[in-house]
Amino acid sequence: MNNRAFIMILALWSVCLSQKYEYDITYMGLPAAEVKIEVSDTIFLGAPAKIIKYNTHTISFIHSFFAVDNEYKTITSPDYKKILSFSKETHHPGLDDTLSAILNINTNLLEYVHTSKKINSEIFNVFSLFHYLQDTTSKIESKLSNLVIDKEGSLFKGHLSLESENSREKIVDLNLHKLNEPTPINRKTDIFTWAVFLENSKRKLIFNKRTGILEKC
Repeated sequence: MNNRAFIMILALWSVCLSQKYEYDITYMGLPAAEVKIEVSDTIFLGAPAKIIKYNTHTISFIHSFFAVDNEYKTITSPDYKKILSFSKETHHPGLDDTLSAILNINTNLLEYVHTSKKINSEIFNVFSLFHYLQDTTSKIESKLSNLVIDKEGSLFKGHLSLESENSREKIVDLNLHKLNEPTPINRKTDIFTWAVFLENSKRKLIFNKRTGILEKC
């Protein structure tokens, strides 16, 4: 089998195994943005991996005065518990930014490109965490009480607690607390990341109990 045929088969295999999700973001009850997510199997450095792609962009009247178009890509181990690569490209008023990080296989550290920042790769970022929780939602209350989450080189401790559940859904609280880390790589961050890590904010994750899919947050 030649290389071109192998690459084509691999691409078709990835498409067949991909999962796609779409979410709406509202502001004061009005449509403000859309988030499109695609998760699929891939190969990274010769080993099976997951690739998570997020695209968020403003819509409706919000787009006319605060246009946002952000893309994020995370490659993880198949169980989402180790970050192998991360990149983002963000565009909104006052901030056009790119950032990337990749695993150093010799040190097992995630290294942010063009910086001196190196962190343990066996942690989550917010993108890998959401999908890990979808796969383990039935065990949230007993399995995930102490997490370390990367936010562009800054580390946060995460704590999950089950707020309530019924026959249809499970509601989980996610609390984040910044660890004693140096100044983050970017003094300014994009609005999506800023909103997730906003200090003293309440974060509720609502999962479909039957499918495990994150429906609202």
